[in-house]
Amino acid sequence: MRISREFTIQLPDGPGDLGAVVEPMAQAAINIDAMSLVDSPPHMILRLITSRPDEAVMIFERLGRHVTSADVLAVDLSNEPGALAEILRRLDEANIAVNYAYISTSTEGACATGIISVDDPHAALDTLNPA
Repeated sequence: MRISREFTIQLPDGPGDLGAVVEPMAQAAINIDAMSLVDSPPHMILRLITSRPDEAVMIFERLGRHVTSADVLAVDLSNEPGALAEILRRLDEANIAVNYAYISTSTEGACATGIISVDDPHAALDTLNPA
């Protein structure tokens, strides 16, 4: 479990718009560790976490994209029923609000990664990783 820097970029909703952001990162060997793309006509909302956030920001700026960033939780979950519910229960008990979340998993793997935006990521990390 860790805090990761997540970027949010508003993109036009057209052919090639996502590729125009992703391709320069691929050329710079920047991995996309997590991504969510939501259709919000007339735009798309892209949220992503990269392997090299400082370099990714430079690419976004060079492309003329307005980007915001926030700290989010990156939570390694077992890929089984109830794993996310347990995390959410613990956050709720600590009175930590969840703003949004998305999860990636593999049918081959035993793990999933949950990206959870909360009102206080450092308190959430302390709650989920007690000393």
